[in-house]
Amino acid sequence: MSTPLDPRSNALLAAFADAGCSSLLNDLQPVDMPLSQALSDFMRPAQDVYFPTTSIVSLWCLTQDGDSAEVAAVGREGMVGISVIMGGGSSTCGAVVQSAGQGFRMSSYLMKDSFDRGGPVMHIVLRYIQSVMTQMTLTAVCNRHHSLESQISRWLLQTLDRQPGQDILMTHEMIARALGVRREGVTESAVRLQRAGLIRYGRGRITILNRRGLEGHACECYAMLSKECERLRPLAVGQLPNLRSSAAARDGTAARSGSRQPMPA
Repeated sequence: MSTPLDPRSNALLAAFADAGCSSLLNDLQPVDMPLSQALSDFMRPAQDVYFPTTSIVSLWCLTQDGDSAEVAAVGREGMVGISVIMGGGSSTCGAVVQSAGQGFRMSSYLMKDSFDRGGPVMHIVLRYIQSVMTQMTLTAVCNRHHSLESQISRWLLQTLDRQPGQDILMTHEMIARALGVRREGVTESAVRLQRAGLIRYGRGRITILNRRGLEGHACECYAMLSKECERLRPLAVGQLPNLRSSAAARDGTAARSGSRQPMPA
């Protein structure tokens, strides 16, 4: 890699550092994450967890017939491998790099060990897991009840939120696979969005020309998800000491209890 990666480029890692858990960052390994790289397989325990910084990872579900659809995406806000943290080991979802970039890797054993100890790491990760669950729930509702044009608008905005700039390197075929729809339908919707002056596309590149207008074409799922993810984002360092003070209070109570003289028999 040409330049060192900064762990704080990932929101979870930055939250760990701010919470005084910087020793956890010593176990990180910077990695390149090329397009279409499989980070975990369906129904197989993951050996590592990943923290994207400039890459975006899709979480996919696959049917026995070979059909697939994206149920969530992970970028610089989160982590790939929550099934390991929750104790389930394997998952019905696979993880594939959707947008090439970089990130960090950590042994799933080390990450779960830190999580199981409780404290700030557990609290931060649980809030993130809830945001992923929200994303999966809204994606399922959106794909079932909203128009394809609204779905594509939502998907483009979510992708844009996870990367710098206004250009998205993505083909219609890749978007169709992510949404579990026909490529022709994606192309027809993209034509309408381009005619409306919201996007420009060509040769695997989509440029967002009018973000506010695209938000108007997206369904309410995008606004709901953005609001919920903002609410559940990693707590600021000033908010986390409450966890430590509570633990200290419990320890102090236990110490005082242990110092008492035993009751006479």
